[in-house]
Amino acid sequence: MTSVSKQYHPQQLLLNSTGVTDPDSLVWMLYSNYNQSYTYTGSCRTNLTDGIMSPFSVNTTVKNIFPPYDTITLTTANTTGYGCLTSLSMSAGFWFGAYVEQSKWVRPPPRVVGFSPGHDQRLMFNATASGSKQSVPLTFAFSTEMDCQS
Repeated sequence: MTSVSKQYHPQQLLLNSTGVTDPDSLVWMLYSNYNQSYTYTGSCRTNLTDGIMSPFSVNTTVKNIFPPYDTITLTTANTTGYGCLTSLSMSAGFWFGAYVEQSKWVRPPPRVVGFSPGHDQRLMFNATASGSKQSVPLTFAFSTEMDCQS
């Protein structure tokens, strides 16, 4: 398993969702390409290598920016002040997570996940007279329920 963090650099323009530079922005990336499910464990008590150390403070709740948007509350780790995970299960294949503080997590915008008629679907037009009109029913499906008034 690999653990990497990315943080704001003072010379980098990093805008949050309101268009303001957020110097406290931090992303903790965990990933693995182990070819079977595996649970990493440690006590977080003896030394910095015995557990999954995070760049966040103790008792911080972090949320994955990737589905299923799981949350983790970090436990005490030695005297470092950094949070730690005593256990993390990763599914087989390429598993990845990118965690941010839960208070800074922003739900992704809705996206189109389906439409009908499908791509390159043939539509037959039955013109009975010059200038006649025909309706084509269109359907779009989104990742979240949409308000038809918006």
